[in-house]
Amino acid sequence: GCEQNNIPYGVYLYSYADTIAKAKSEAAHVLRLVKGHRLSYPIYYDLEDNYILNHTTAKQRQKIAETFTSIIKKAGYSVGIFAPKSWFEKELPIAAFNKWDKWVAHWNTKCTYQGNYQMWQATNKGNISGIIGPVDINFLMLPKTNINLKLSSKKKVQVSWNQKSKGIKIQIFYSTKKNKGYKKAATINSSKGKAAFNISPRYIPETAFSNRCFPRLPEMASTVSSTVVRN
Repeated sequence: GCEQNNIPYGVYLYSYADTIAKAKSEAAHVLRLVKGHRLSYPIYYDLEDNYILNHTTAKQRQKIAETFTSIIKKAGYSVGIFAPKSWFEKELPIAAFNKWDKWVAHWNTKCTYQGNYQMWQATNKGNISGIIGPVDINFLMLPKTNINLKLSSKKKVQVSWNQKSKGIKIQIFYSTKKNKGYKKAATINSSKGKAAFNISPRYIPETAFSNRCFPRLPEMASTVSSTVVRN
C-alpha cells in the first residue's frame, strides 16, 4: 500500500447521507478506518450521489457537510469536499463550501471551474504503467508554479518549471485527440527543473506535483444501496 512504499496519501468517503444523523455515522466510520494511519493529504467527503441530490435541499447538504467535516477536523485531520464541477456550481452553496478544500471532478482537458480548488480530477480513463485498465487521473494544484512547454520536434516536448526541493516529484501526463484520457509520460525529481519526452503529434500536456494515493474507504453496510468504485 501507500505507507509501505512511502507514497503520500489521503482518503475519501463516498457519501450516501441525506440526514445529519447519517453524516455523523459516516464520520465515525471514517475515523475508525484511519485510526493508526499516517495521512499526508486530507480526508475528502465525496458528494455526488443522485439520491442525495433528489432528497435534500442545498441548505440541508450544507448542514450535512458541516456535520461530517467538523467531526473529522475535531479529531485532528485535514478535511475537504469532493464533488463534480456542476455540483460546486449549482448544488452546493458557494459561500458555505468555500471554507473547505475542494477536489473538483471535471473530465476535460482543462478545469473551467471558476472558484478556488486544491485538486482536479481530469479523467477516469487515465493510463498508468503497471496498472491494468483505465484509472482516474487527479492533479494537485500548487500555487506559484510556472510551467513552460516547448515543442522541440513533431514528437518531442520539453517541459520546464521553477525548481522545488528534493523529495517532491513531478508527474507529467498528456492527452491526445486519439486517446481522450491521460497517459503518464514521466516522473521526475522537481529539483531538476526540466524534462523532455516523446509523444504523439497532437497533444495537450498537463503536469501534476508529487506522487499521491487516494483510496476509497469502504462504505457502511447500513447506508449502501450500491457500490461504484471510482479509484
